Amino acid sequence: MTYPSIGIDIDGCITDFPIFFQILSSTWPGKVYVITLRSNYKMTEDYLKKNNIRFDQLFCVNSFEEKGEIIKREGITAFYDDQPEILKTITPNCKIGRAHV
Repeated sequence: MTYPSIGIDIDGCITDFPIFFQILSSTWPGKVYVITLRSNYKMTEDYLKKNNIRFDQLFCVNSFEEKGEIIKREGITAFYDDQPEILKTITPNCKIGRAHV
């Protein structure tokens, strides 16, 4: 059985409610992708590990459009982000969970 994959943004999501995303990522049976507008991969990876966020792949991108391309390419079916602008870049088969804390 193939489980759906999820994507998570860091700033405004994991940073605002790390325990929720720690539980979600550690119990999710499918792949977990972290897609962020942060530019420093190593610092970002260290932050995720420090906060016990499980991820299969980390992407540091430069735009919402790049986030959308990765969501489509990787077949991500649910994405958590705090920025409504992401809605313009995703495919209809991906659902967005907007982080509200």
